Amino acid sequence: MEERIDKKMRYSWIKNFGPQWFSAVMGTGALSISMNIASDYYSPFSYISQFFLLFSIIMFLVFIVPWTSRFITNYNDVKKDLFHPVLGNFFPTMPISLVIIGIALDRVGPSIIDISVVNTISLYLFIIGSIGIFIFGWMILSIIFTHKKIKLEHANYGWFIPPVSHLIIPVLGFSLMKHYTDALVDNILFFISMIGFSVGLLLFIFVGSIVYHRYIFHELPPSHLAPTFLIGIAPTSIITIILVKILGALSGFSILGIDSSSISAEIKLLSVMTWGFSLWWFAFFL
Repeated sequence: MEERIDKKMRYSWIKNFGPQWFSAVMGTGALSISMNIASDYYSPFSYISQFFLLFSIIMFLVFIVPWTSRFITNYNDVKKDLFHPVLGNFFPTMPISLVIIGIALDRVGPSIIDISVVNTISLYLFIIGSIGIFIFGWMILSIIFTHKKIKLEHANYGWFIPPVSHLIIPVLGFSLMKHYTDALVDNILFFISMIGFSVGLLLFIFVGSIVYHRYIFHELPPSHLAPTFLIGIAPTSIITIILVKILGALSGFSILGIDSSSISAEIKLLSVMTWGFSLWWFAFFL
């Protein structure tokens, strides 16, 4: 009897395991990165960053089991979530988590394990995460374009997650370029990163205009969706980071004949502009 109840509980847990759980992994990984940056000013933060890195990895390994099992045992529930106007946008959080763990590992990892191991693992996380982001981004947009029951009033700032997922690719890609001297690897990392940047930037503009229109001409979304408004700060914040990392990626490399010193001033101006918009959005959210 107890065995039957335990089996039923495990089945129920997998059945109801939503795609949004990986948002916790994203936040924990980002906290590890933040603590590592803060350790430049207060060294004990480095130990906290290591803890959150390990914790984010453990969380990912725990969550990936029911997340993957659900595709096999409860595919109809997965399909239902994919076609949901809110939950569907959270599926990219799984590959985003891989990339964020890769970014955290690139910064924090060398203080724990050998740097060559860190670079190899981060590269694999970049490849797998990028593939997952492009696949889910394409799937979700296809559903939004073709789903007959999705209406304008369903639009919310959770729709920004697919653009954000593409924008996170170059953050890790440009960071990895400094570890490889092979021109082919650098070019591949650069072009994949730039494709992710362009897709994410344009989707941010297109989706942003739709959501902006919805907030003006329709009633505000339900109160439980209010936290999604803060997601709007992510795209321009990440774009600021990307612009800074582009300069670092191009320094010492000859890609498309671009001289980083010739575009340095323009990129710095753009980064200040995007940072300013993020600051404005945060103030607007408050």
